[in-house]
Amino acid sequence: MILMKKNMPSHIPAIIAGLLLLLAGGLKAQEHDFSSFEKDTELQDELRFLRLESYLELKVNVASTKAETSLQSPSTVTVIDRKMIEDYNFSSISAAVETLAGIQVYRTAFKQQVPTVRGVLQDHYANKVLVMINNVPSWHAISGEGNLNRVSIHDVERIEVLRGPASVIYGSQAYTGAINIVLRESAAGEIHLGIGNKGAHTVGTNYQYQSENGVSIFAAVNQERGQRTSYNHTDTAGVNGNIDDYVDSLNASLLIESEEHSFLVNAFQNDEGGFEGAGQSYASGAGNNHDVDGILLGYTFSRTWSDKYYSQLQLFYDNNERNFSRSVDDDIRANVLGTRIGGNLRNIFSFSDNLRFAIGGS
Repeated sequence: MILMKKNMPSHIPAIIAGLLLLLAGGLKAQEHDFSSFEKDTELQDELRFLRLESYLELKVNVASTKAETSLQSPSTVTVIDRKMIEDYNFSSISAAVETLAGIQVYRTAFKQQVPTVRGVLQDHYANKVLVMINNVPSWHAISGEGNLNRVSIHDVERIEVLRGPASVIYGSQAYTGAINIVLRESAAGEIHLGIGNKGAHTVGTNYQYQSENGVSIFAAVNQERGQRTSYNHTDTAGVNGNIDDYVDSLNASLLIESEEHSFLVNAFQNDEGGFEGAGQSYASGAGNNHDVDGILLGYTFSRTWSDKYYSQLQLFYDNNERNFSRSVDDDIRANVLGTRIGGNLRNIFSFSDNLRFAIGGS
């Protein structure tokens, strides 16, 4: 840990009025008649069956060394797909995963957006639940926590959640579970705007390009200002004051895929209001902002050599930084920087539908 001075100007601007005015002229209320659909129970049953059939055929990556359907998977896996995200209008990945049994996203005295599985929480950090983006792992190399809000919910195709120990596949960082965020696979291009209460708003865009030779490119950038919640707090020294609690975020993602190659870039910067540690004292920086940011690079090569042999090579670079106040006047700040460079190789030999042998290393 290094003590340093650092001024932290606001990096999340709140200018979306112009975009709203442009959109307002093109918006027109429309009325739809759903009476025939409500009466046609046969059509409703058919749609439900098609939804269930497509879910059972969906291959997930989070529970095994190779993509498998939910029926083939040996683990407890839940998938929140794009249609569910839109139907329930989830505002964030955290809000989506919290609807699942056994999953909670906590706010500790030191860190926000802390995902846990079955209540297992190590001190202040979520270093027992692995957070991945398209199966590329990411966590802070020193304090161990992952960040769910490094990707906007608008850029998510599905969220694969594995509950229970996944350390056999991913190591000790997935002691209680793993969350795999899969980026959009069919986004023709969209701009989203949102306004919430207590000063919250969001703006962002994403776009996907599909070439004739099978190469797809997905790009997205998002900016969000979180709700401002003020708490009246008296610290251990008896000092009383107000603390603003919030999360502002800026993130960008780029995914380039072909039949055998995948290249991922994700960068994020979060500005969090905080109580700053177990003591939660103003003298130690309570009430000042807490910066969390990072960049993730991942390359994956996968090939099915035959009906019995499959291999995958993955390389990644993961850099995460946490910068937080350590004094009442914010002149002294601590900077915790962690970098990981790694990779893994997997070779899977399938002797039959019920017998598979895997060998590899990381």
